[in-house]
Amino acid sequence: MVEAVQIIVSAKAQLERLSRSVSGKVLAKRALNDPKSSGSPCPFTFAFTVLPLLRDSGKENRLVRVIKRCSPSDMVLGHSWNWTPESRTSEQKTAVLSKVLNAFLQSRATVAGHECADYWYIPKLGIAMAHEGKNRVALFRQLGMEIPAVVHDTDYPDADRIRLIALPEGDVAVLDDRYVERVLYSGAD
Repeated sequence: MVEAVQIIVSAKAQLERLSRSVSGKVLAKRALNDPKSSGSPCPFTFAFTVLPLLRDSGKENRLVRVIKRCSPSDMVLGHSWNWTPESRTSEQKTAVLSKVLNAFLQSRATVAGHECADYWYIPKLGIAMAHEGKNRVALFRQLGMEIPAVVHDTDYPDADRIRLIALPEGDVAVLDDRYVERVLYSGAD
């Protein structure tokens, strides 16, 4: 599972890099089958695209708990929409790290304060999506550091409750023989 999540996170990072050029944006839009997007999507839009039934699985996506903890940067979907590590000097990177740590320390255990990373995490899949602190994910990944954040654990349906069905019009995921969602990439054949 860890390797699969790392591949998903890496694919998102590669789409971000592609989206920094005009031709790359075209490729990213086509890869995600989203002609209206501006290129690389935010973490939640990307997760909804590649993880079946994350958005609409009935009552399954309930918040389980909220805690402060460090998240492995290679397991977090970020979004460098405003800046990248390459666009920052070493002094600016140090300032970001200091700001992030201070904001984390000053935040309450269940509520992220100003400038504190705020993530949604799916324990069953081992993947997190950055809500606040999307830009800094790439910096922490580049430095090989875990990211301090207020993390909202959320549920996801067990695999045995989901069926993938290949149809001529496109693949679908079915949860509990009740909820149906089109799947962009399923590998169902």
